[in-house]
Amino acid sequence: MENLEQKAGIETPFQEQMKEFDNLAGNPLEFYKLAARKGYHDEEDIQGTFLTGYRPIFLQGKALADRDQASTDEQPTKKKRGIVKQETYRSFAEEAGSLSSSSYEHYGSRKRQLLVKYFPCRFGDNGAQPVNKYENVKVGAIFNVMIKQARKAAVKR
Repeated sequence: MENLEQKAGIETPFQEQMKEFDNLAGNPLEFYKLAARKGYHDEEDIQGTFLTGYRPIFLQGKALADRDQASTDEQPTKKKRGIVKQETYRSFAEEAGSLSSSSYEHYGSRKRQLLVKYFPCRFGDNGAQPVNKYENVKVGAIFNVMIKQARKAAVKR
């Protein structure tokens, strides 16, 4: 026996909701996302509700969503680019000025320390160009470039 809503062709909110989930039954991830938007996040949330009949699809979608979230969490974030202040360049130029810029190899560890100290976002272990991995000659070349840049920046002010 049909109820009055069915006779009149009127869908109840419950029937509309069921239709939404029925339409997504072939796509577990989208099914779970819809359920989560409606407040159903875990298996306990669906117990005793109309979603109990969709338990396998719900759980498969949840597993896919959890996997996607885990892979997103593991992706490295884009490194932040630090803005170097004039004062940093000036201090670097003062402290580094006594080191020989004619020989790339000399004072490699000290040059490395100064680069990391004043420009950690670029040359630190988690920086864009970690100098601790480089040989002294390469550190010396980088150091010379940074000294020239620091001196130019110090002159601008």
